[in-house]
Amino acid sequence: MMGSYSYEEILATHIISEKREARQEGEKVGEKREARQAAEEMLRDGIPIEKIAKYVHALSLEELKAIEADVKQQQPA
Repeated sequence: MMGSYSYEEILATHIISEKREARQEGEKVGEKREARQAAEEMLRDGIPIEKIAKYVHALSLEELKAIEADVKQQQPA
């Protein structure tokens, strides 16, 4: 037998779900930011991107290549 839910109950459940998804997305953004900072530091220390990719799983190889290009541009000639 199916239960009968009021509009308010459905809306409350939806809001809880949206908040949970937003929190999880925020955690992913924070994880990516931290991974990018770590990758930048490692690149400045001369660690190759293949080795960084082995340990920094939050970033793809393509993202690491873009970060590497940014780091190279920032370095004085």
